Amino acid sequence: LNVDEISPRVRRTIPHREANRWRVVPFWIGEGSLHIATAAVPTDEMMAELRQFTRLEIRFYLISSREFEEQQREFQHL
Repeated sequence: LNVDEISPRVRRTIPHREANRWRVVPFWIGEGSLHIATAAVPTDEMMAELRQFTRLEIRFYLISSREFEEQQREFQHL
């Protein structure tokens, strides 16, 4: 993931507070889906909460904890 390449529109799909709470980084919208990176396996509760912010299908991508921490730090500074 390159946070600099994530459009502001995509970043705004999940409110900043919720992205921090669930430790997710939305990074792409395509083919009717919102693609979200996370370092943890999504729970039913997480999926239900995040679905409140979009009607798009949500696709999760697991990344390493280290990569996630780097991406989240950059994401918060945008």
